Amino acid sequence: TTTVPETTTTVAESTTTTTVDLAAAEAVMREQIAEMIAEVERITQKDFAYEPAVIIGTPEEMRDRLAELIAQDTTEEDLQIEESFLVSLGAITPDRDWVAEAIENSAGGVVGFYDPDTEELWVTNRGTEFGPYALSVVVHELQHALQDQLWDLSEFDYLYDEGRYEEYEALT
Repeated sequence: TTTVPETTTTVAESTTTTTVDLAAAEAVMREQIAEMIAEVERITQKDFAYEPAVIIGTPEEMRDRLAELIAQDTTEEDLQIEESFLVSLGAITPDRDWVAEAIENSAGGVVGFYDPDTEELWVTNRGTEFGPYALSVVVHELQHALQDQLWDLSEFDYLYDEGRYEEYEALT
């Protein structure tokens, strides 16, 4: 039996810092959004009454905004029902702060959303420009903004309030 002596190698860490011009990156993204607005109008053959407000936020800003929306749209009773359901499935234990976890987990994966109450389209900034997937999300959310301008999506809130979620989702 041959024993190889242990050796320790120390390599100096090299750090590369990339500086991104955030203003230039946002300008590129806004140009991409303008192109997508024109494309949505061309494909749908409908024009926006006005350009939708687009907020390009960091993942943290997106998480915070989603938390605000959940807080304003969810009652304590809704949360208790959901928690009881999740506990009965064994998906969570009663001592977990599942609401905070859900916000954190969903915000990490949310690329964009349209808020018909504020008429704002939120998009997450994860770089210097939108890649193909993010652009497809922008187009999808722009379609919601156009639908809202044409048909006022808030008129369908009663479906959600009545628990008719599939109908609500189909229309909004």
